[in-house]
Amino acid sequence: MPRYETTRSRRRWRRRYRAKVRRLMAARSARMKITGFMGFSGVFIWAGFYFPGPSCAGAVTEPSRMYECGPVLHSMCWRSLHGLDFARKATAAAPRSLRPAGRFRPGSWPAVPAGRRLRGPRSGRSFIKELVKAGLPVVEATSFVSPRWVPQLSDAAEVLTELDDLTRHPVLVPNMRGLERARESGVKSVAVFVSATEAFARKNLNMSRASACETAAKVVTEAIKNGMTARGYVSMCFGDPWEGPVGTSAVAEVSRQLLDAGCYEISLGDTIGVATAGHVKALVEEHVQGGVPLERLALHFHDTYGQALSNVLAGIQSGVTCFDASTGGIGGCPFAGSATGNLAMEELLWLLHGLGINTGVDLEAVVRAGQTMTDFLNRPPSRIAQAMTG
Repeated sequence: MPRYETTRSRRRWRRRYRAKVRRLMAARSARMKITGFMGFSGVFIWAGFYFPGPSCAGAVTEPSRMYECGPVLHSMCWRSLHGLDFARKATAAAPRSLRPAGRFRPGSWPAVPAGRRLRGPRSGRSFIKELVKAGLPVVEATSFVSPRWVPQLSDAAEVLTELDDLTRHPVLVPNMRGLERARESGVKSVAVFVSATEAFARKNLNMSRASACETAAKVVTEAIKNGMTARGYVSMCFGDPWEGPVGTSAVAEVSRQLLDAGCYEISLGDTIGVATAGHVKALVEEHVQGGVPLERLALHFHDTYGQALSNVLAGIQSGVTCFDASTGGIGGCPFAGSATGNLAMEELLWLLHGLGINTGVDLEAVVRAGQTMTDFLNRPPSRIAQAMTG
């Protein structure tokens, strides 16, 4: 090829590249208004409630271990912490050339409702304090994941500043680097997350299930050495969009590994919301037969098929006394496309109060806090919130 044609081609490539960069930076500037908001985990806050015994009817006396709040990040995860289902709107209408590539696929960027702005970590702390004021004694505040993969959580350390008692605000950590950042921020309690299936472990954590369990065990061991407590989250406990139904024995095996590592509690997550009451009872029974004490189990449900509350009731009947829920029903997972919002905290509260269980939480205050968030995200409120607010 003649030299002048090569030079012309290079110049043409440079012009196209620069134009694309300008468009990308313009789109990124529009998203920056919400980046700080995504950095706090108020969106992904869960509430778990402890109460004595498996009774489902009649009044319940004052519990000794009454309730606890914290996200599954999340496995939730967050549990995961990746509760960004509402973010798909951000890239759905964008030109394909501007959509994030690789792990930042559509669903990884937050939507920016028109005319709405939040003030970063300060708004996150305000939301967390609202939930604490409502009566939730423990609120998992944020996640120390890699800013490279989840830039919305890059301000995790800032979120923790000005929070009164960090023993009441555990954080999610995926690896040793995340644990080190958490330790530097004065964190007193952490949570680790693993998958019950091989496929989701590779998609969510970019490693095999065995490697993920090994990493989680090292994190838990190191956290305990540093005077922290650790909770474990297991995702895809009832079904996997790539592998299908998940065997109860496979889930119990992962749970035992986390317990042996030193986790004080294991939360079993229905990441894509396919659990049924019968499956819940079978999974709990498998754990008990495998030597996992009931008091060290928690359940976390998504409401994809409208079964979350019936699954909670099945868990109560099986003897489980801790359940995770999300304020406003917000949640999901961009690495599991079929994962929808989580069981709303206010719906869980309504059920428990109806069973005579004293949670000590102000339902109306929780509804108000959740409504602020759903209004901002332009999401429909939960059914309980709709009924209570008219």
